[in-house]
Amino acid sequence: MTINFGDGTTIASGGALGKIVQHQKTEITGISVHSGTSYSDMSGYSDTITPSSSSNLIFVQFNLNAGCNNNGNRIGLRVLRDGNNVSFRGDASGSRQQCAAMFAVSSASDSRNTTIQFIDNPGTTSAVSYQLQMYSQVGGGTNMTAGGCSTDSNNSFEGRTASSIILMEIAPN
Repeated sequence: MTINFGDGTTIASGGALGKIVQHQKTEITGISVHSGTSYSDMSGYSDTITPSSSSNLIFVQFNLNAGCNNNGNRIGLRVLRDGNNVSFRGDASGSRQQCAAMFAVSSASDSRNTTIQFIDNPGTTSAVSYQLQMYSQVGGGTNMTAGGCSTDSNNSFEGRTASSIILMEIAPN
């Protein structure tokens, strides 16, 4: 079966699809502990890509599991491009945090999977870095753990998880 697009091209010819020019992939397999009620960089959760054309787009994906030692605590995530918060976030409203993702865990032995993915338009041919940041609703000894749950006990029911960063340069048609 052939899929035909309105412009006369087909899926076989790549019409109206664009193409992936290059990709970067980072896998994180260890535990990383973070704290603080303000956004801060997550160590190891960054990657860089250098677009070949300033008109190309970047598909950005962060996939991680994280937990918290404070039951019911909310964890917020955002992505920076070259140190600036990207536009993929919730609207500003009062005292609310602008997040790309937010979740809570019910116990210190829980973790939640979260995927953040969006298309960015950096408009450059210089290297572009994407950094994931995390914050906690509650301070005072609250720790957030990426790569598993906060208890990280040596038992068969608390696993450690892999996280990933995928960056793909897309040339639009």
